[in-house]
Amino acid sequence: MQYQELHRLPWFQATGWPGFWMSNPTDRYKYKSSYHRKGLTGEQTAGLYRVLTDSAYDHPAFVVSIAAHGGRVNAVSPTATAQPHRDSVLKLLWGTAWGNPSDDAKHFAYIRRAYSTVYASTGGVPVLNDVTDGCYINYPDADLTDRVRHNRSGTAWHDLYWKQNYPALQRAKTRWDQRNVFRHAQSVRPVGS
Repeated sequence: MQYQELHRLPWFQATGWPGFWMSNPTDRYKYKSSYHRKGLTGEQTAGLYRVLTDSAYDHPAFVVSIAAHGGRVNAVSPTATAQPHRDSVLKLLWGTAWGNPSDDAKHFAYIRRAYSTVYASTGGVPVLNDVTDGCYINYPDADLTDRVRHNRSGTAWHDLYWKQNYPALQRAKTRWDQRNVFRHAQSVRPVGS
Protein backbone atom coordinates (compact mmCIF):
# COMPACT_ATOMS: atom_id res chain seq x y z
CA MET A 1 0.00 0.00 0.00
CA GLN A 2 1.36 3.41 -0.95
CA TYR A 3 0.48 6.62 0.84
CA GLN A 4 0.02 9.86 -1.05
CA GLU A 5 -0.71 13.27 0.38
CA LEU A 6 -2.67 15.60 -1.86
CA HIS A 7 -2.13 19.36 -1.80
CA ARG A 8 -4.19 22.15 -3.31
CA LEU A 9 -1.86 24.54 -5.15
CA PRO A 10 -2.37 27.86 -6.89
CA TRP A 11 -3.00 27.33 -10.61
CA PHE A 12 0.25 28.94 -11.78
CA GLN A 13 2.36 26.96 -9.35
CA ALA A 14 0.68 23.68 -10.26
CA THR A 15 0.73 24.13 -14.04
CA GLY A 16 3.67 26.37 -14.89
CA TRP A 17 7.01 24.85 -15.82
CA PRO A 18 9.01 23.89 -13.94
CA GLY A 19 6.01 23.55 -11.68
CA PHE A 20 5.96 21.96 -8.29
CA TRP A 21 9.50 20.66 -8.05
CA MET A 22 11.10 24.12 -8.44
CA SER A 23 8.43 26.30 -6.91
CA ASN A 24 9.86 26.85 -3.44
CA PRO A 25 12.61 29.49 -3.33
CA THR A 26 13.83 28.12 0.01
CA ASP A 27 14.52 24.65 -1.41
CA ARG A 28 17.98 23.39 -2.25
CA TYR A 29 18.77 22.36 -5.85
CA LYS A 30 21.38 20.51 -7.86
CA TYR A 31 21.46 20.61 -11.66
CA LYS A 32 23.40 18.96 -14.45
CA SER A 33 23.07 19.16 -18.21
CA SER A 34 23.93 17.38 -21.40
CA TYR A 35 23.65 17.96 -25.12
CA HIS A 36 23.11 15.09 -27.55
CA ARG A 37 23.86 15.09 -31.25
CA LYS A 38 21.86 11.85 -31.49
CA GLY A 39 19.41 10.04 -29.25
CA LEU A 40 20.73 8.21 -26.23
CA THR A 41 22.71 5.07 -27.03
CA GLY A 42 21.45 1.69 -25.87
CA GLU A 43 23.94 1.78 -23.00
CA GLN A 44 22.82 5.29 -21.98
CA THR A 45 19.15 4.33 -22.20
CA ALA A 46 19.75 1.24 -20.05
CA GLY A 47 21.64 3.37 -17.51
CA LEU A 48 18.85 5.94 -17.41
CA TYR A 49 16.27 3.21 -16.92
CA ARG A 50 18.30 1.74 -14.03
CA VAL A 51 18.58 5.04 -12.19
CA LEU A 52 14.96 6.10 -12.79
CA THR A 53 13.64 2.77 -11.48
CA ASP A 54 15.97 2.62 -8.48
CA SER A 55 13.60 2.15 -5.53
CA ALA A 56 16.36 3.05 -3.08
CA TYR A 57 15.89 6.70 -4.11
CA ASP A 58 12.18 7.42 -3.93
CA HIS A 59 12.16 11.18 -4.42
CA PRO A 60 9.52 12.80 -6.67
CA ALA A 61 11.55 15.98 -7.15
CA PHE A 62 14.26 14.27 -9.25
CA VAL A 63 13.76 14.85 -12.97
CA VAL A 64 15.52 14.37 -16.26
CA SER A 65 13.91 16.79 -18.69
CA ILE A 66 14.67 15.89 -22.31
CA ALA A 67 13.98 18.77 -24.69
CA ALA A 68 14.23 18.88 -28.46
CA HIS A 69 17.03 21.22 -29.50
CA GLY A 70 18.25 22.57 -32.77
CA GLY A 71 16.31 23.96 -35.67
CA ARG A 72 17.30 27.61 -36.20
CA VAL A 73 19.73 27.30 -33.27
CA ASN A 74 21.77 24.93 -35.41
CA ALA A 75 21.79 27.33 -38.38
CA VAL A 76 24.30 29.62 -36.58
CA SER A 77 28.02 28.92 -36.78
CA PRO A 78 29.47 27.37 -33.59
CA THR A 79 31.98 30.24 -33.42
CA ALA A 80 29.53 33.09 -34.11
CA THR A 81 28.62 33.40 -30.42
CA ALA A 82 29.95 32.10 -27.12
CA GLN A 83 27.40 29.28 -27.34
CA PRO A 84 29.00 26.56 -29.54
CA HIS A 85 26.39 23.77 -29.35
CA ARG A 86 25.02 24.15 -32.88
CA ASP A 87 24.47 20.61 -34.05
CA SER A 88 22.65 19.03 -31.13
CA VAL A 89 19.15 17.58 -31.31
CA LEU A 90 18.50 17.14 -27.57
CA LYS A 91 19.27 19.13 -24.42
CA LEU A 92 18.85 17.38 -21.08
CA LEU A 93 18.32 19.09 -17.75
CA TRP A 94 19.04 16.85 -14.77
CA GLY A 95 17.69 18.25 -11.53
CA THR A 96 16.64 17.54 -8.01
CA ALA A 97 15.26 19.68 -5.20
CA TRP A 98 14.90 19.19 -1.46
CA GLY A 99 14.26 21.27 1.62
CA ASN A 100 16.40 19.99 4.46
CA PRO A 101 20.16 20.77 4.46
CA SER A 102 20.76 17.54 6.39
CA ASP A 103 19.69 15.67 3.22
CA ASP A 104 22.35 17.30 1.02
CA ALA A 105 24.64 14.28 0.88
CA LYS A 106 21.83 11.91 -0.12
CA HIS A 107 20.58 14.07 -2.99
CA PHE A 108 24.02 15.05 -4.27
CA ALA A 109 25.06 11.39 -4.25
CA TYR A 110 22.01 10.27 -6.22
CA ILE A 111 22.11 12.87 -8.99
CA ARG A 112 25.85 12.33 -9.37
CA ARG A 113 25.37 8.56 -9.58
CA ALA A 114 22.50 8.90 -12.06
CA TYR A 115 24.49 11.19 -14.36
CA SER A 116 27.71 9.19 -14.18
CA THR A 117 25.78 5.95 -14.81
CA VAL A 118 24.34 7.29 -18.06
CA TYR A 119 27.72 8.64 -19.17
CA ALA A 120 29.85 5.83 -17.70
CA SER A 121 31.60 4.96 -20.96
CA THR A 122 32.84 8.56 -21.40
CA GLY A 123 34.25 9.24 -17.94
CA GLY A 124 30.97 10.21 -16.27
CA VAL A 125 30.18 13.23 -18.48
CA PRO A 126 28.77 13.91 -21.98
CA VAL A 127 32.04 14.44 -23.85
CA LEU A 128 32.41 15.97 -27.28
CA ASN A 129 31.91 13.05 -29.66
CA ASP A 130 29.48 11.87 -32.32
CA VAL A 131 26.68 11.19 -29.78
CA THR A 132 27.08 13.80 -27.02
CA ASP A 133 28.18 17.42 -27.17
CA GLY A 134 29.05 18.71 -23.73
CA CYS A 135 27.02 20.78 -21.29
CA TYR A 136 24.92 23.94 -21.01
CA ILE A 137 26.57 26.75 -19.04
CA ASN A 138 23.26 28.12 -17.75
CA TYR A 139 22.84 24.93 -15.70
CA PRO A 140 26.22 25.30 -13.97
CA ASP A 141 27.67 22.14 -12.45
CA ALA A 142 30.81 22.52 -10.35
CA ASP A 143 31.21 18.72 -10.43
CA LEU A 144 32.59 19.08 -13.96
CA THR A 145 35.74 20.68 -12.51
CA ASP A 146 36.48 17.61 -10.36
CA ARG A 147 38.67 15.44 -12.59
CA VAL A 148 39.09 12.73 -9.98
CA ARG A 149 35.57 11.91 -8.80
CA HIS A 150 33.09 13.29 -11.33
CA ASN A 151 34.71 14.24 -14.66
CA ARG A 152 37.09 11.42 -15.48
CA SER A 153 36.81 12.05 -19.22
CA GLY A 154 40.00 14.01 -19.76
CA THR A 155 37.92 16.88 -21.18
CA ALA A 156 38.25 20.17 -19.28
CA TRP A 157 35.06 21.63 -17.79
CA HIS A 158 35.34 24.78 -19.93
CA ASP A 159 35.54 22.74 -23.11
CA LEU A 160 32.31 20.94 -22.17
CA TYR A 161 30.62 24.36 -21.98
CA TRP A 162 32.35 26.46 -24.66
CA LYS A 163 34.43 24.02 -26.74
CA GLN A 164 36.71 25.86 -29.22
CA ASN A 165 35.31 29.26 -28.16
CA TYR A 166 36.99 29.29 -24.74
CA PRO A 167 40.26 30.99 -25.84
CA ALA A 168 38.30 33.86 -27.46
CA LEU A 169 36.26 34.23 -24.29
CA GLN A 170 39.47 34.28 -22.26
CA ARG A 171 40.83 37.09 -24.43
CA ALA A 172 37.64 39.10 -23.90
CA LYS A 173 37.81 38.45 -20.16
CA THR A 174 41.44 39.57 -20.05
CA ARG A 175 40.64 42.76 -21.95
CA TRP A 176 37.52 43.77 -19.99
CA ASP A 177 38.14 42.27 -16.53
CA GLN A 178 41.92 42.02 -16.10
CA ARG A 179 41.62 41.82 -12.31
CA ASN A 180 39.00 39.04 -12.52
CA VAL A 181 36.53 41.01 -10.40
CA PHE A 182 33.46 39.35 -11.92
CA ARG A 183 33.90 35.65 -11.23
CA HIS A 184 32.43 32.47 -9.85
CA ALA A 185 33.57 28.84 -9.70
CA GLN A 186 33.02 28.29 -13.43
CA SER A 187 33.50 31.70 -14.94
CA VAL A 188 35.84 32.30 -17.85
CA ARG A 189 39.40 32.68 -16.55
CA PRO A 190 41.69 35.48 -17.82
CA VAL A 191 44.51 34.42 -20.14
CA GLY A 192 47.35 32.91 -18.10
CA SER A 193 45.14 31.88 -15.17
